[in-house]
This record gives sequence, structure tokens and C-alpha cells, in this order.
Amino acid sequence: MGILKSDISRNFGIGFIVGAFMVGAMSVQTWDTQIASPAMATTADAEASITR
Repeated sequence: MGILKSDISRNFGIGFIVGAFMVGAMSVQTWDTQIASPAMATTADAEASITR
């Protein structure tokens, strides 16, 4: 693969991958609060239908 032979494109690729992992590692703490369990989702749906 000729595009990976140049240093600049290889460095950009490595930097992108490392940066993506860093962003993922920083935001992994908030994943559990954004994803509701099925029991919590059902409770929220039931409460929403009662208030309508």
C-alpha cells in the first residue's frame, strides 16, 4: 500500500486512532447513565402514559 509509505499520512493515521481511543476512554464514564436498563425504560414509559 503506497499511501502508508509516507511518514506524514502514517503519523496522521496513528494520531487519529490514538485520539479516538482517548476520547472514548474519557467518555466511557457517562455511557451507563445514557443507556437505560429495560426496567427503567419501562417505568419511564408507564409514567409518561399516565400523565397523558
